[in-house]
Parts: sequence; structure tokens; C-alpha cells
Amino acid sequence: MRADRPSFTAAIVSFARGVGVAGAAPDPFAAVVGHPLLRALLAARSAVGGVAPAAGEALRSVYRVMTLGMVDHATLRTLAVDRALLDGVRRGIDQLVILGAGLDTRAFRLDGLAGVDVFEVDHPASQRFKRARVAALSPACRSHRFIPVDFERASLDGALAAAGHDRSRPTLWLWESVAMYLTEGAVDATLDAVSARTVPGSRLVMTYMRTGSLPFGPLGARIIPPCFALGGEALRSTYDPAGIRALLERRGFAVRADENDDDWHPRYGGSPRLTRPFEGERLVVADAATSPVA
Repeated sequence: MRADRPSFTAAIVSFARGVGVAGAAPDPFAAVVGHPLLRALLAARSAVGGVAPAAGEALRSVYRVMTLGMVDHATLRTLAVDRALLDGVRRGIDQLVILGAGLDTRAFRLDGLAGVDVFEVDHPASQRFKRARVAALSPACRSHRFIPVDFERASLDGALAAAGHDRSRPTLWLWESVAMYLTEGAVDATLDAVSARTVPGSRLVMTYMRTGSLPFGPLGARIIPPCFALGGEALRSTYDPAGIRALLERRGFAVRADENDDDWHPRYGGSPRLTRPFEGERLVVADAATSPVA
């Protein structure tokens, strides 16, 4: 990972959120925080759409196909995550910890976080780039703190404590599109740290890659992992739904939902055909109601 720019996947996801589907993009700040080239593509679509709306929508369709469905998948996933988080806020949770935040802009775009303290945890390289990009933006949340952490090497528990996270209050934990790039040991260590700072009433919103779900059959299984590895973000861990449920239950979380694109299309639109390669990424919403199982 280079120190002067965000991770490749974070940049692509930010771009996808900025493009959106069905005439709406979930991230109006994507053109501020993204990679320069991808920001230029977003600006081009905006300029074209301002002069000729139909042409702007046509260019959106080009981007959706050009990203092999990532625009549709990231948009639907973002809307599903927003829904789970804002539901948690309505239940009274007023702390949000975003693990592996990348170029996430929820702290700046979600008015529903006005009474929430937000902590963004990410690799120092990605965070340096992002902090420079959002310096002129005003957070929509009550307070906002950046916490640089390398999940494979540093203590998440210690970093959160030093940043002022209150372990006695319920917390919304968001871990979106990160776990598959970590070793199973790092996933376990992160969940242990989350569990240690979680009280009943908290919520974990997490995505994971289902085992054996890479697209395009045996060819995809041979080609896709090396491509991610060459980009510096190797795919390292996968789980089946029963396994992820057990992993969370051992830490006192009860799974309330485990969904993917098939569940989101009826709510948010998008193309089932375009999102088919991404159906292996699933979103778990789990609430903390008990103490972790020893």
C-alpha cells in the first residue's frame, strides 16, 4: 500500500458510490475524496448531466458496465449499511466506530449522525490521503476523530481508548469490506477488541466473503486472487454464514440479518445481472445482548 494515496479498492468503491444507480448516488462527496482520475470521471458525468440529463444517465450506465457491476454492488451495499446504522441511532446508540474506513464519508453526509461521536480507524497510508481531502469539509456528526491503525500490527483496543471511545456506552461498529483482506488471526483479534469494548445495546455491521463464492468458476478462482495480490490487497479470509454466525455469537452478538445483493435489489434497484459477480460478499447485522461466551 502506497503512503501517498488510498488503497485501490477504497478508491474504486468511492467512485462507485459517487456514480450510483437509478438516478441517485449515495455519496455526494465522492468527487472530493476519491482518486484524482476517478474524481475526473465523476466530474465529467456531472458536467454532461448538467447540460443533457439523458446523456448524463447514459454515461452513468457506461460507468456501471465499465466497473463490471461494482457501481451497482457498492451502491446497494452502501444503502443497506446506511439503513442499519441509522436504525441503530434511532435505538439510542450515539457512538460509531468505522473500522477500515477507507474513503467512507458517512461522518460528513449523514445528517442522522448529528448526535453521534464518530471514530474512523484505518491504515495510516489511506488515512493520510483522506485527511488532506476532507480538511475543508464540516462533519455532520457531533464529533469526529481519525485513528491510524494497522490491523495486522497495532492494538485496536489501545488506539480506541486513547482516542476517547467510551467502552461503557453502546457502540455502532461498522466493518465494511475489510475482513476478506485480513488473515483469520487478524479478524479474530479485531473481533476480540470489538467485544472487549462492547456493551449490550451495541450493534455490529460487518461484511464478509462467503467461502467458494468467487465468480466465473474455476477460472475466477485461479485468476482473481493473484490480481488482488498484485494490487497489494490479497484476499485472505472467507467464511460461510454458519461460521460467521458462530464467530459473532462467541462474542455475545446475535445475528439479526445476513444479506447480499439479492436481498437489496427489491429495496434499492440496480441490476441483478451486473451485481452477480459480487453476490459472495454478504452483510451481517448483529446486536450485542449478552456477554461473550468463554
